[in-house]
Amino acid sequence: MSDITFTKGSNSVSIEAKSVSEEFKNKLITLTLTTSSSNQSGGAKETKVVDLLRITQQYVIKGYITAEDGLTAKQKVNKLKLIANGSGENGGTTTMTYDGDSITGYIESITITKEADDSVNETSIQVVKYQLAITFVKGVSAIS
Repeated sequence: MSDITFTKGSNSVSIEAKSVSEEFKNKLITLTLTTSSSNQSGGAKETKVVDLLRITQQYVIKGYITAEDGLTAKQKVNKLKLIANGSGENGGTTTMTYDGDSITGYIESITITKEADDSVNETSIQVVKYQLAITFVKGVSAIS
């Protein structure tokens, strides 16, 4: 698919994305009105909805990291962990570069699965890659 780069402070790491899902969640407030025994014959009351446009935009990225740019796959995974853990910075957002756009936000979760690439032949060195599932939430810091 394409490379996605995560950057925070002086640390930056690119992953090869296999799929990217963009999700919008709108936190609605629902009010279910009560029905008393004296007005049950009219049926259930319609649910009332309050929409305050409290929308969360997040990306779910599935991909992998392999050795490149003089770094082993393990070193690149460690850089990604460092970015997710704040990159030695006091607060601030992470920048995700995807499809030419720079998106600021926060890494909410990362699942890392180490696997060997079995497609190489017996005489070559087995290639290690890390499968990733990353949830990135677009947003800005609530704390100044």
